[in-house]
Amino acid sequence: MGNNIPHSLKEIIKHHKFPHLLLLEASAGSGKTEALAKRYVWFILAEGKVPHNDISNILAITFTKKAAREMKQRILEQLKKLALSKHVAIFEETVEQLGIPPEELQSLAEANVSRVIERYSDFQIQTIDSFMARVARSAALELDLRPDFEITMTYGELQHYSIALMLRQVGSGRSREITAMIDQFLDLLNQLARPNFIWNPELELEKKFSEFLGVESKEIGNLVFEDRRNEIQQCRETISQIYEAVKALPLPKKEKYVEKFDNVLKRGNIGEILRRTYSQHTVPVRKGKGSEDETELYESAEKEWLGLIPVVGRLATFDSLSRCHAYGEVYREFKSMLQSVKLRTGVHHISDISKILNQYLDEAIVPEIYLGLGQRLYHFLIDEFQDTDPVQWASLSPLLYESLAKDGSLFLVGDLKQAIYMFRRADYRIMRGLVQEVKGEISSYQWLPPSVRNSAWVDTLGKNYRSGEVILQYVEEVFKNNLKDVLGKKEFQRDLTGLTDFVQDPTPKMKGKGYARTMRFVKGAKEEDEADTAPERKALLGIINDVLNRGYRHRDIGVLAAKNRELAMIVDWLITANIRASASSSLDIRKRKIISEIIELLKFLESPVDDLAFANFILGDVMARAAASRGIKLDSKELHQMILDKGNTGRGYLYQTFRKHAESNTLWEEYFENLYQKTGYYPLYDLVSMALRAFRIFDNFPEESGSLVKLLEAVNILESKGKNSIQDFLEETADEKTELFNLELPEYADAVRLMTFHKAKGLGFPVVINMIYESRPPSNSTYYDKEGEKIRVHYITKDLAKKSPDLAKIYERRVIDNQIQHLNTLYVMCTRAKWELYNLVILSKENGLLGTLFKERELGQKTEKEKQDEPPLPSPTPVKLKHGTEPDKEWGRDEGWSYTRWVDAKRGEVYHKILETIEFLSGPSGKKMTDIMDRCPAITQTPFDSEQIRSDIESFLSCSEVRGWFEPLPGRTVFREKEYVDKSGNLYRMDRVIIDEDEVTVIDFKTGELKDYSEQLKKYMHVLGEIYPDRKVNGYVAYVDSSRVEEIK
Repeated sequence: MGNNIPHSLKEIIKHHKFPHLLLLEASAGSGKTEALAKRYVWFILAEGKVPHNDISNILAITFTKKAAREMKQRILEQLKKLALSKHVAIFEETVEQLGIPPEELQSLAEANVSRVIERYSDFQIQTIDSFMARVARSAALELDLRPDFEITMTYGELQHYSIALMLRQVGSGRSREITAMIDQFLDLLNQLARPNFIWNPELELEKKFSEFLGVESKEIGNLVFEDRRNEIQQCRETISQIYEAVKALPLPKKEKYVEKFDNVLKRGNIGEILRRTYSQHTVPVRKGKGSEDETELYESAEKEWLGLIPVVGRLATFDSLSRCHAYGEVYREFKSMLQSVKLRTGVHHISDISKILNQYLDEAIVPEIYLGLGQRLYHFLIDEFQDTDPVQWASLSPLLYESLAKDGSLFLVGDLKQAIYMFRRADYRIMRGLVQEVKGEISSYQWLPPSVRNSAWVDTLGKNYRSGEVILQYVEEVFKNNLKDVLGKKEFQRDLTGLTDFVQDPTPKMKGKGYARTMRFVKGAKEEDEADTAPERKALLGIINDVLNRGYRHRDIGVLAAKNRELAMIVDWLITANIRASASSSLDIRKRKIISEIIELLKFLESPVDDLAFANFILGDVMARAAASRGIKLDSKELHQMILDKGNTGRGYLYQTFRKHAESNTLWEEYFENLYQKTGYYPLYDLVSMALRAFRIFDNFPEESGSLVKLLEAVNILESKGKNSIQDFLEETADEKTELFNLELPEYADAVRLMTFHKAKGLGFPVVINMIYESRPPSNSTYYDKEGEKIRVHYITKDLAKKSPDLAKIYERRVIDNQIQHLNTLYVMCTRAKWELYNLVILSKENGLLGTLFKERELGQKTEKEKQDEPPLPSPTPVKLKHGTEPDKEWGRDEGWSYTRWVDAKRGEVYHKILETIEFLSGPSGKKMTDIMDRCPAITQTPFDSEQIRSDIESFLSCSEVRGWFEPLPGRTVFREKEYVDKSGNLYRMDRVIIDEDEVTVIDFKTGELKDYSEQLKKYMHVLGEIYPDRKVNGYVAYVDSSRVEEIK
């Protein structure tokens, strides 16, 4: 194998070992990201030494956007260091590996910094999902995708819509096939759920279908729901026959047992049959008196009875499959609906993309993919390799195989001990299998490409750059000693990820440094009553205060726990104790009081009959401070009384009571009236901006400016997806899984960081406090067994697995996976600390796995840090919403349409139609007017007095000022009912525009009462002034029926 050949980049270049594969087995804190960044930098610097080393030919894949940003930053930092100084550690190492003279290396690094910045779009450091989406877009037509398809991160909306469409076809007068299918499904579902009853099957469907989609998206193949009811019946008959045969033997019966088993067979309940024990002790007959004949008969009976064991095993397997068959037809119909919805909306889940590509990609099609991408990839660098799932690996494989068949390379970095995403179907076995194949530990090949079987190596990153030596010793004691002691026992059958044999050495500056302590608390019945009296709370607060008193800052401390609900409890503890804290879950702006009040306001605007939403808003801080800014003091008691009185009367709606109330009427007109009228007319972003400005929320809550800007950003993102209504926004706020409303905590924020163990992966803190609560893995009786491209769905319990060897294998696999994930998570949380590590272990029993691993222990010495004067934290940036974020048109209260107003409007339309037909007047106006009146349909078909209209028009055109607008002067151009658009896109239709050589005149014809139309004419004049900047613009309002002309200045 190639792993015996020197494989540093220097040796690879010297012996031109391209293609090749290098896999780095890492541990926590060993510099995985640094190694990847360094590899990338060396490749792009090695001109003429590494083939195809242009940045467009190299792809680095990470598993989170944050990791991608960090890697880009590291690469640019390393290039800048090389360009600016010869006295950095990486400089000598780069000279050694690439054989480039120092003076050339600096200029080369500087040129590459410029190259990366100038061609940033070719700087390909991205998540695997982003890359797959990019490949899919380049081949959208071949994949039967719309060119403008969108990607969603959650199935929620697509799934909910598809299920709703399917269920809409259920019922009388609708689809008979689907109605019958759903009826059968509900019968089967309730049979399986006995003695419980499924009251809301739609929720059950959504839950299970979400799980099924998640499995199919991460595994190669499709779910298979097998109906084994015929086989179940055959097994029942066989059991009955054997039982009756044994019972018929001339031997004494075990009367009670026989009676019970007779009833079991009579009821035919599979669960009861499987719960029975089939062994030498449960043979339904006795040995008798011990004669030779009776002994032979009994041995025969015992043999027959024990022959039931394999039959019962098959029955258990068939029952396991058939219990899930109820979902089969419904799931297939749902997937058909889901596919239709995807095609119609052009929205696809991110996991669909990899699945589609996996079915489409092979090595023969790769050149076409590169043609679509506009570039060819030769070198792949993959981070967190242990978290790759089967579909991702299968989708990447054709690209990897193609590059490794030429002068390409594959650089993989992973740590099996940090495989903690198996609940997302990530499969550590891919990395483990590849390591074994490269090392020659197994003779067959599943993962290693043939082209690099003689140039593939596994290397180890053995240094720890994060933690002090004492912390490393503590971690080794927990896993290499305590865990190793239970190896092979029930708690820990096999070490499949290297938790008991890893090696890590500290850096010289970290030798002898660090502090670690384990504190154990055993839950007692009395201690569970109140979380605030829990002993771990007192210990946690004591540790944090001690750490702060020794010079550490709040942001130096990380508090980690397994679940968000545990973090929520801990956040409350810290805030109550006046300790600044921020949890990843608390960075959701929807949990901010001010944002929740704005959401209540939008609920009211969407549905004014929602009294609860209106009450929540007027009783909140936004309303109180807005009123106070106007010098109005809101009396909360009076508001509460108003709400109670309205509730007692039961008449009308709360907002109507508020609007009519003498003291609150002013508030309604000041704050609500404008918003209330414009809801439904304005886009969502404009409406939210108006609300923020109306209630002066940015001014009154400057400390919330970050959350408010994030709210506007979220609205803008939704609008870009075509979700423009308040209802769309409210549906998004109700989605618990969406990350649209999450803020990123700025680095300078001085607060204790709280996050889950999973979120902490890849991060480090000077001080880490782990809150380790003993809990069971989540229970789920649905299991999956893959055979080829079939993924069979089983219902398995622990007792059922004992009846069938086949089910036992499937069950044991998940047990092992849960065990590995749990232990790996413990390893991850123990390796986040730099100087001090505290493990607070809350046990339900002392002799469990956690009790074995974490014994009371204290190692090392705490350190004092010099308190540094920190620069003051930046004040919130004042945010002012400019006017102009809403349409220019004013929407005042409509005065209402009376009959008189309607008649005046219709008469005005007639006057406009007549004047629109006149370009110029020549000769006596009367003669011209006669021709106009005779030909104009507006006058011949009018229900009004035509003679009165004739008289009004003649009088109007006889005015000297008016007549001048209709004279045919040299160079004059006249536009009638001309439409103009201003620079903001607003459309204006002007009655008459006269373009002369040195001036422009706009006339607006009116009828009826004299009103102030100056603002309207000024807008017209402003638009014309921008179009004709070298000419004077005149504006007039002309009342046709009264022959009055008003000039607008």
